[in-house]
Amino acid sequence: INADFLNIKGVDVVMNLNKFPWPFKENEFDYVLCSRILEYSEDIEKVMLELFRIVKNGGFIEIISPYHKSDGAFKHKSFVTKDTPLACWNKENFEILKLNYTNFGKIRNLIPFKKLLSYFLWGIYDSVHMKIKIIK
Repeated sequence: INADFLNIKGVDVVMNLNKFPWPFKENEFDYVLCSRILEYSEDIEKVMLELFRIVKNGGFIEIISPYHKSDGAFKHKSFVTKDTPLACWNKENFEILKLNYTNFGKIRNLIPFKKLLSYFLWGIYDSVHMKIKIIK
């Protein structure tokens, strides 16, 4: 099922990310992909709670989102970081299976100690990619 704010070709459910509850049943999905959408959330905690509600026990949520210190980050309403799930859910209700940070510049790929430098510098990474297993 493809959900979007706009009623365009390929969209199955037209919905607003910031209107709750979403038009899905509890435990409806085995897998939800949120690709470059959560940064438009007005309340990331409510969105994460809705994701938890609609995914089945043992299901997965995959998130691809701009890195919170990426170029242009200031224009987004919310950010997803490695700490977002813990801020929204109990730690026994999820397991982070994958956590990758990526960048799109060839020169930035040559920078050593990117993880350490990312605490101090903006623009080291462009996006975060996280896969989460839900445990209910």
